[in-house]
Amino acid sequence: MKLNNHVLIFSGLFLGINSILFVVLQKYLPLFLHQTITFCQEMAKTISFVLPNNFGIIIASLLLIVISISIIKFLIIFTNIWFMRSDLYKNIISKNGNLYVINSSKPFAFCFGIIRPKVYISNKLKSLLTKKELEVVIAHENYHLKSHDTITLTLANFFESLFPYFPIISDVIKHYRIERELMADQFAILESGGNKDLVNVLKKLLKFRPSFSYAGIPTIAEIDTLEPRINKLINNQHFVKKFKLRNLIISFMSVLILVTLAIIPIKTAEVHTRGGDTVVLCVDKKMSSYYTL
Repeated sequence: MKLNNHVLIFSGLFLGINSILFVVLQKYLPLFLHQTITFCQEMAKTISFVLPNNFGIIIASLLLIVISISIIKFLIIFTNIWFMRSDLYKNIISKNGNLYVINSSKPFAFCFGIIRPKVYISNKLKSLLTKKELEVVIAHENYHLKSHDTITLTLANFFESLFPYFPIISDVIKHYRIERELMADQFAILESGGNKDLVNVLKKLLKFRPSFSYAGIPTIAEIDTLEPRINKLINNQHFVKKFKLRNLIISFMSVLILVTLAIIPIKTAEVHTRGGDTVVLCVDKKMSSYYTL
């Protein structure tokens, strides 16, 4: 199965960030497991402030909160997809190859599925469109089907749910969705011989509220993609990627903190004494001389 290049891009980012996280966690894990932190003389000289005794518990709690939020988001995504799949299969009217017609009072058309994606169109939408307009919609969704966009979007949203402290990922995913919709529009225009029918379809769908917005679903009238698509169809205006300043700053700071923690030349080690277990934090590998702060 051939996947588009964005699968490799999202997978590469995922592996890269996880590699840095693994190094950081492996390096500082002892700090999270002990209340008492002991510094060697070399380390104490480089620190101009006193860390609280429960520093490890504070950091561990923050990490637990971040991980919990990521897991909850991940579960919500796949729970919604599972319920949606069940609801679709209960309301199938007819099917022709990879095209399924669904009994629904809402007009929609989208590509859905991870392993074996299909194109789903509601009978409500069919009743609103002419034959040529319907052919344009099918061509648009078939582009997503052949490009395996559902797999890429699912991976991207899974990636986003795991790393909420990198909000720039949300901007990248939004740009990807818009670009794929624009390419699907161009494919549909080539198939139909003009943009008139596609413009008519979008005008009709603008009268209705979006029916689906779950992860991994390229839909014909996704609200976040409509403006640049209409600008392209009517005014031939090219889409310009824009990143939110807040997302850039937060993501940059997250990368900076992780990389700094990963490369900073310190060493941690557990020490067992009569007074209890402690963890020693030291510059490089000089662990021989230390005192407790």
